[in-house]
Amino acid sequence: MRRLPHRGLVPLLLLTALAGLLLLWVIQNRYQDFVTYQENLAKNHVTSVAQEIKLYLEERRHVARLFTQEQGELLSRLVAHPDDRALRKQLAKRIRDYFPSMHRFNLGDPRGNVLLSGESQGVGDACRADILYYARHRRPADIYIHDGPLGRHIDILDSSPPGENEQAHVFFVSIDAESIRTLLARIVAPDHELLLLRSDQPGRVELASGLRQWQHGDVLDDTARGHILHAVDIPGTRWKLADMVSPGLFSSHRAALYRDAIAVFAFFLVMAMLLMARVYREEGRRRVAEQALARLNRDLDRQVKARTRELETSRRQLLYQATHDALTGLINRREFEQRLHAVIERTKRGESRGCLLYLDLDQFKVVNDTAGHTAGDELLRQIARLMQDVVGEEHTLARLGGDEFGVILENVDREEVLRLTRSLHAAIRGYHFHWEDRLYRIGISIGGVPLDEESGDAVQVMSRADAACYESKERGAGETYIADVSSPELDARQRIMWRHSDIVNSGREGRLLLFLQPIVALSGPPVEWYECLLRMYDRDGQLIPPGEFIHAAERYGGMTDLDLWVFDQAIELLSSNVDLCLNINFSGQTLGDARIQGCVLDRLESLGQIGGRLCIEITETAMVHNLSRAQEFMRQLHLRGVCLALDDFGSGISSFSYLKALPVDYVKLDGSLVIDIAEDGSAYTIVDSIDAMVRALGKQTIAEYVENAAVEQALREIGVEFAQGFYYARPLPAGEVLAEHAGPGSPYWHAWCRHPPAASRG
Repeated sequence: MRRLPHRGLVPLLLLTALAGLLLLWVIQNRYQDFVTYQENLAKNHVTSVAQEIKLYLEERRHVARLFTQEQGELLSRLVAHPDDRALRKQLAKRIRDYFPSMHRFNLGDPRGNVLLSGESQGVGDACRADILYYARHRRPADIYIHDGPLGRHIDILDSSPPGENEQAHVFFVSIDAESIRTLLARIVAPDHELLLLRSDQPGRVELASGLRQWQHGDVLDDTARGHILHAVDIPGTRWKLADMVSPGLFSSHRAALYRDAIAVFAFFLVMAMLLMARVYREEGRRRVAEQALARLNRDLDRQVKARTRELETSRRQLLYQATHDALTGLINRREFEQRLHAVIERTKRGESRGCLLYLDLDQFKVVNDTAGHTAGDELLRQIARLMQDVVGEEHTLARLGGDEFGVILENVDREEVLRLTRSLHAAIRGYHFHWEDRLYRIGISIGGVPLDEESGDAVQVMSRADAACYESKERGAGETYIADVSSPELDARQRIMWRHSDIVNSGREGRLLLFLQPIVALSGPPVEWYECLLRMYDRDGQLIPPGEFIHAAERYGGMTDLDLWVFDQAIELLSSNVDLCLNINFSGQTLGDARIQGCVLDRLESLGQIGGRLCIEITETAMVHNLSRAQEFMRQLHLRGVCLALDDFGSGISSFSYLKALPVDYVKLDGSLVIDIAEDGSAYTIVDSIDAMVRALGKQTIAEYVENAAVEQALREIGVEFAQGFYYARPLPAGEVLAEHAGPGSPYWHAWCRHPPAASRG
């Protein structure tokens, strides 16, 4: 490579000169921007503070004018009788009320002579001169700033109304000037100072923000002590407000810009010289650099290839982790749904047919609860390997979450599907899980839906398969339920599952409604006694059958919220209707939930004794798994004045043992025993026997399903105390029942109008 000629320096010099000019242009623009910014800042400061000072002074003038107008008579009386100490004391109190920050007050004649002085140390010469000027010129009001023994203060002057001598007097109050000084200092930016100047005496300083030491009456020296950027007159005063900056602010900023520019230019120049020196180095150095660069390139090439292999390995690992379950090694739900979507698309094009299986382990919770989650994880790993061996590699097996698995079978007919499910059942039945000297047997429930041209999307297919699995679980262990295209059982199951989402939000959306059905006394005086029944609307405003949404709530754990809602509505009705008695039902989920029980007891505690007007009905099936907890809960309810009823009595095998063990007040006969009592002698005998036993135990009987007069007559013959059924009334909304029964003249009617339960509003 040849060495560059010396004329190569010419472009370098031109470039350096161009850089210098560019720096000068940048400096000038930045300086001008700085000056404009400071001027705008000063204008904003002066404008805003001047407005605040104007408002402050107007307020003080208004107070002084208001005082002289309202207290003029008192002032005149005090001038006429200066030795009246009571008047002086009364006047001093009035002045303190009007002027809390007052230093002194004075009353003078039109020539400025002081006639009456209070709470002061005398009137200074400057103050007296201003009073005399004001008295001669008779301006409506005026304000001055003075220095005196009490420090810097503001004199507010006004004329009192003519007194007994038909002569108006001059009144002024001195207050602290720190309020205006605070306004000056509160908004000032660095290097700025606000000054209050006399407009009739140019340059005379009245007040300053306090950054530099200004004395009252100082005259500005624009070159020595600062530079005024902006000034405005304050209306209604002899003052103007000015923003002053130190004289060295702009010069120091310009000097700083030049210093920065010189440093940048020097750096640029040094770098340019170093660059030229490098260009003029010997050709041998260049060759050495080229050889070193070649070696570096070879090393980098090897490192890039090795890094590429590592990244590819990491990519495969990340892809595996994103598509597979970390515990079992099976594909995860996300990958499973993507593959299911692809299979559904092929089936809709007629390219394939298949089946989706949904699998759920039956005893997994037992292992988790007794042996721990570590044992549960190991169980899932072993079950996954076992099912993978049965399903094979030609089909897709995935863990969908918890103890749920899914299988996509493609290009299979119904017989092949059933054969595979039988193999899965056989494999699970033959499997025993060993953990810490314990042996566990696991069951499995399998539900499936066909994949064909009529299949919906992946979400719909998964939902139907889930419902089919629950149908299989309810039919018993070892059962497989493969749904047809039109399956009433599966449609009903899906409706129940969908109702669960309705239940979760029904209370918040105002779709729950409380119905009442009367309980009639067959002997003795009539009572205002109703059973509370829950109804729910769907989002389209249609009433949902109770069995449908209650079944969904029991299946998916929503009964506690519904029980608590009914309990709250019943408490509200009882609070507003003092003669009303209500029955409500508690489910097994509520009896097993300590949190809900505590909530119920706390609300009853805050309500106080309700005198047996609330009765809680509990069924035998609700206590099967929580007998000890149910007994304690019922005991606590009794202590708070709540009655208890054993519902559906006679429908279970343990009814009589529960009747003996539980502290119930009423026994509600199951409707299946009552409905045929008029025609069936055996039913009559059973009811008669039960009623006799209940009466012997000191309890009372309520009969359900009373649908005609013959049934009522039979119950009266037996001696049953209370009855309930369609013969008396069908369930109706609580608002309609209480309003119709009580009538406009009843206290029930007025209580209902004032506080209707939330369920019946709207």
